[in-house]
Amino acid sequence: SGVEGTVTGKGVVITDINADPVYMPVTAEFSGTVGNNRLRITGPLNLRSKGTPLADAALDIDILKLDGTARVTSLPLVFRRGGLQPNMVSDRLTGLFTDATGNVTGDARFTITGGKIAGIADVRIRDFGFQTTRLGRVSGINGTVNFEDLMGLQTARDQVLTLASVNPGIPLIDGRIVYDLREGGILHLDSVTFPFGGGKLAIAPFDWALEGGLKDQSVAVTADAINLAQLVEILKLPDTQATGTLSGTFPIVFSDNRVQIKGARLKADEPGGRLSYRGGAVDTAAGQDANASLAFDALRDFKFEVLEIGIDGDLAGDLRADLLLVGENINPLPMGNRLTLPAGQAFEFAIGFDLPIGKLIENNLGFVDQQDLIDATLELLNAEEVAGDAGPAETGKPGSE
Repeated sequence: SGVEGTVTGKGVVITDINADPVYMPVTAEFSGTVGNNRLRITGPLNLRSKGTPLADAALDIDILKLDGTARVTSLPLVFRRGGLQPNMVSDRLTGLFTDATGNVTGDARFTITGGKIAGIADVRIRDFGFQTTRLGRVSGINGTVNFEDLMGLQTARDQVLTLASVNPGIPLIDGRIVYDLREGGILHLDSVTFPFGGGKLAIAPFDWALEGGLKDQSVAVTADAINLAQLVEILKLPDTQATGTLSGTFPIVFSDNRVQIKGARLKADEPGGRLSYRGGAVDTAAGQDANASLAFDALRDFKFEVLEIGIDGDLAGDLRADLLLVGENINPLPMGNRLTLPAGQAFEFAIGFDLPIGKLIENNLGFVDQQDLIDATLELLNAEEVAGDAGPAETGKPGSE
């Protein structure tokens, strides 16, 4: 029947012996019995580097065949600044979750066959948050992660996490992420959605190599039915009111540690909407150019059929934005002391301007300087006058009746 009796151990070091270790070393204190070629022990596991209590473990194994089972039930792991961090548990998480906060618990079950270990686990995440370079602070992650292969860090398909907030320059809240972890450290994001401005922002499916980062990859972001009135509030645009909805796509390209928007196009949904701008640019333009004054007067109450915004550039630097606005004035417009331009005259605005997005994000999305907008309008009007374009619906000018 072999050796029988009781066993105890203190300060036992357990390490991941794989060539590319997943887990950091832990220490164990255990007690149990041995008999009929079986070893049965239980005891706590502590993080070796910090002595932090991690879990309670139980092992039942045939010491000759090396067949058996094990179970690890984690204690509540509380991540906080200056305390426990994810990379202390697994070195593979270094750089992914910086300045982490929140609570994680889990239950792992292992089978041992001829000394080879396989495991599954359920990990529960509550109010988890961390800092990123590109996305700012990510907060309020909640959900349960079901690992089908714990040693290979692979999950079942269609895992779901909810996300309270993230602010990459524009505040996003109440996100929903459907994902799975795949072989080779690949995070497959099946869908990422956020309610935004009365509509929805959605990221098309893509794969993220956790160890290599996002390199030479394009991610498609779709905006669907964004309410212009709410967008004005979110972007803190002064003296501006708008109705209607906006939809389109944002191709975002990751390359050589750069994040770029290429060929983004947003368009107002049918049947268009209304725009009212009554800021200081209206009065300032009146003293600089008669045509600009008339154009800005039209924008005091403007019905548009077409509103298109094109965006290109580097998110860390400057973005180039092009605005096309086609519609008509709602109210009659004064032209000098005696003339009045009737309501319903066609106007078309085509304005390009640079957005210093890095500076805007630092200042929590300030807005384009009013004088820059006036200068862009004047430059466009002057260029058209030189070209001699006198047809209806001219850029920044009323159309003829």
